[in-house]
Amino acid sequence: MQYKKFEGSTYNIYTVKTDKFKSCIINVIFRDNINNKDILANLSMLKSLIVDSSKNYPNRRELSIRCEELYNASFFASVHRLGNSYELNLGTEFINPEFVKEKNYLDEIIKFNFEMILNPNVVNDEFDLKSFNVVKNKLITSTKRIRESGPKYAIKRAFYNMDPDSLSSLYMEESDYERITPSSLYKAYKDIINKSVCDVYVIGNMDMEEVVSKIKEEFNIKMVKNHSFELYTKNKKRKKIKVVKETDEYVQANLVCGYNIDDLNEKEKIAMRFFVEIFGGGMNSKLYQNLRVKNSLCYGVRPIYYKYDNLLFVHVSFDECNYDKAVKLIKESMKEMVSGNITLEEFDRAKKSLQFSFKLSKDSITSILDNYIFNNLGEIPILEDYENKINDITLEDVVNVSKKLTPNFIYLLGKGDNK
Repeated sequence: MQYKKFEGSTYNIYTVKTDKFKSCIINVIFRDNINNKDILANLSMLKSLIVDSSKNYPNRRELSIRCEELYNASFFASVHRLGNSYELNLGTEFINPEFVKEKNYLDEIIKFNFEMILNPNVVNDEFDLKSFNVVKNKLITSTKRIRESGPKYAIKRAFYNMDPDSLSSLYMEESDYERITPSSLYKAYKDIINKSVCDVYVIGNMDMEEVVSKIKEEFNIKMVKNHSFELYTKNKKRKKIKVVKETDEYVQANLVCGYNIDDLNEKEKIAMRFFVEIFGGGMNSKLYQNLRVKNSLCYGVRPIYYKYDNLLFVHVSFDECNYDKAVKLIKESMKEMVSGNITLEEFDRAKKSLQFSFKLSKDSITSILDNYIFNNLGEIPILEDYENKINDITLEDVVNVSKKLTPNFIYLLGKGDNK
């Protein structure tokens, strides 16, 4: 693979040339710091509106027809919160132009991609009301449905009780979407396009010099944006573990134990992947063996690693009468990690699991592109280097990173009066 950076005054273009796949991807990324909760609600709505229509393709039917004409090209949109910042991905996956007879196919793809991004379905500085209401109602419904799932609602409440003022605790509520109007959303859209730091990524087997030239012709941003943004959220630690118990009408109880994680360097971030595998990654993990196999205490147990929040949660679905013993066994499982009570078999199993995971990533064009994106942020090594760095991790490294976790809270969502 050939990786190259093309610097520009208002955005940079990064290209990854590879002949491993028959498809190609153009991904335009907008990033910025999260200054308030409203930006996340606006981004959620924009993501859904932009991916469904544009000025020239005002409904799904016309958009689908155009995608078929472009040999089933697919326009995508996604939003992620990365610590204190957001990432809006807008782009197109399409067949490699060398397999298409039309000479202007690449031109049409690039034109289509930026039509979707820069020419939304807007009239008189307002998003189309019909499309707007459809998306708004769907998002409001999705916020209500979180409560239908005990595990999801328990995680939400655990975040809130940990620290309601932390960015990590932000969950969209119905009122957040109700405040948005077609005109306010269009204003937010213009702010995001014009003020966010922008990068363009391209992957596939194409003449990248030609692709870059064509992108520059279609994508003209005049405002220079080179401000920095923060990837990691600093969550408060506690000297004493906070214990919160709530009840609701669920079939089973849900337990969430939260841990802060100290800042990790590159090697420690890889060692943390080992830790998660050994601690809770599957049926042979310490959590699963101690809680489910040996003591039959739970229906399900899993660790959730929030990398950009420097947090690790342990979630357990269980019978509430086992609360005390479950908490005790989670603490004992963590103590095994910190004290180095880890067998070579457990360590080798974790290494093989990670190696297999990276092998699968190399067979996915999306995973390879994501790897280059986060490598550019200084977060992770390129896949080939990552595999070598996995081999450099020792059992001692895993034990040392275990010592960087500090208990923060224990949250119980009991099943209340539900019979």
